[in-house]
Amino acid sequence: MIGIYIRAMERESLIGSLRGAQPLFIKSSPSPSKERGNEGVRLIDNLEFDEKGLIPAIAQDADTGEVLMLAYMNEEALRRTLSSGEAWFYSRSRKKLWHKGETSGNRIKVRSVWKDCDSDTILIIGKPTGPVCHTGNKTCFFQKLTKQDIEASHQEEA
Repeated sequence: MIGIYIRAMERESLIGSLRGAQPLFIKSSPSPSKERGNEGVRLIDNLEFDEKGLIPAIAQDADTGEVLMLAYMNEEALRRTLSSGEAWFYSRSRKKLWHKGETSGNRIKVRSVWKDCDSDTILIIGKPTGPVCHTGNKTCFFQKLTKQDIEASHQEEA
C-alpha cells in the first residue's frame, strides 16, 4: 500500500515549527486566556471559511506523520472536534455533519488541531483507531499518480 509520508527530517522540521504555533481553542476552553492569539482575538474567529461555510481539513497520523485524509469542516464540525476529542467533518455530498467512524467504527482520536498561515486550512493531528478510507485502506492516499498518467491522459485528448 502506497501512502504519503513525511520523511523523518521533514517531520522533525514540521514538529519544530508547530512548537511555536498556537492550537485552536473554543469558548468552552477551560483556560480562556489561552484561546486568544497575539491580537487578543480568538483564533477560531480568524479562520477563512469558503462561501459555503466550509474549510478544508487534513488529518495526519500523530505517530507516523502519514497523511490520512482530506475532508471539509464547517464551524460546528470544528467545535465538535475540539470539544469531543474525535474528528467531525461536514459531508458535502450528504450536506450534514459527519462523525468520522460513525458507520465503520474507525474514528480519529484528536491530539491537536492547527490552522495554517493563511487561516484557510485545518490540520488535525490524531490517532486512527482503524483504516481511515471508506475503501478499507489505511489512508485515502493510496493511488499514486505518475508522469506517465498525465502523458497518457494528454495523448487520449489529442
